[in-house]
Amino acid sequence: MIDPIFLAEAAVNGILLGGVLALLALGLNLIFGVVDIVWIARRGAVRPHSRDAAVRPPRADPDPALVVHRDGVVADGPLRPGLARPGAFLGVGAYATTLLWNFFGLTPWIGSLAAVAGAVALALAVGYPCFRFRVVGHYFALVTLAVGEVIRLLIIAERDWTGGSLGLTLKPAGSDASVLAVQFADGRVFYYAALALWLDGLAAWARVDRSMARSALEAIGEDETPAASVRIHVTRFKLGITVLSAALTALGGVACAQYITYVNPETLAGIGVSLRIVFAVVLGGMYALLGPTVGTALTIALSEYLRVAFGLRYIGMAETIYGLLLILFIIFLPAGIYGSLRDALRARVAT
Repeated sequence: MIDPIFLAEAAVNGILLGGVLALLALGLNLIFGVVDIVWIARRGAVRPHSRDAAVRPPRADPDPALVVHRDGVVADGPLRPGLARPGAFLGVGAYATTLLWNFFGLTPWIGSLAAVAGAVALALAVGYPCFRFRVVGHYFALVTLAVGEVIRLLIIAERDWTGGSLGLTLKPAGSDASVLAVQFADGRVFYYAALALWLDGLAAWARVDRSMARSALEAIGEDETPAASVRIHVTRFKLGITVLSAALTALGGVACAQYITYVNPETLAGIGVSLRIVFAVVLGGMYALLGPTVGTALTIALSEYLRVAFGLRYIGMAETIYGLLLILFIIFLPAGIYGSLRDALRARVAT
C-alpha cells in the first residue's frame, strides 16, 4: 500500500518542480515550435503551426518511411530533425547564482542577472557559428549535446569550487536575510515564484508567436534559402530565438537551485534533465502554447507516481515504464496530447 501522506508530499513537490520545468519547456518550445530545430512530420502532411496548412498541397517525398529516431522524434525520411539539449544553460543558471552567493555573498537577485548573461553568451558562442554555417538537424543536436557534456565535466573538474560530482549545497542565510538570499522556509513562496516565472514564459512565447517575426520564422522553417533570397536575416532570427530560450532556461535553473538549495552536475547539466525537458515538450505538444505545460504536468505526475509505487523494490522499473509510455505517446500522438485534443476540438467545431 502507498502511504497517502507520502504520496501527497510527493505531489506537492512535483507541482513546485513542475512550475520550474514548465518554464524550461516553454523556453525549449521557442526553439522547437518556431525555428523548427525539431520537426514532427508525416508523409503528405504540413507542419501543424502553419496558418495556411489547409490550402497547401501534400508533399511528395521520395522516402515515405517513418522512422523513430533515438531522440524520440517521429519524422519521415528526407527530414533531418534534431534536439537541442538545454542542460548546459540550466547548469549555467543554477551554478552561477549558487557560486556567487556561496563564495562572494552576492545576492541571487543580482546573481540571476549574471547567470542569464552567461547563458546568453554561451548561446551566442554556440549558436552563431552553427546557424551561420547551417549546422542543423542531428548535427546541431550533437553540438548542443557536446556543449552540455563540456559544462558538466567542467563542473566536476573544478571540484574545489563546485564540489565536483558530489554537488554543492546553497549556503544558508539567517532569517533576517531570507529575502536577500531568496531562501524561505514557507514553500508557498516558491510556488508563487514558479507561477510568476511560468506566466512570464507564456507571455514571451505568445509575444513571439503574435509578432511580425512569426512569418519570417515560418519561412525559415520551410526553407532557409528562399527565405534569405527575400532578405530575411536567417541567422539573426534563429539566434534571437536561441538566446531567448537560453535566458528562460537559465532563469529556470536559478529558481530550481534556490528551491532545492542543492546543485549537482548530473541533475542540472547532464543528459537526463535535457531529455526530461524534451519529453515534456513532445508529450504535451511543441506547437501549442500550453503544450509544454500539459506535458510537464503529465511527466511529473507519472514519474512521481512510479517512483512512489515501485520505490526500491524494482530498480529501474519506473524508468522503463516511463520511457515506454513516452515512446507510445510520441508514436501515436505526434502532435502531443494537448495538441491532438485541440486539433480534434477545432475539427469538430468546424464541422
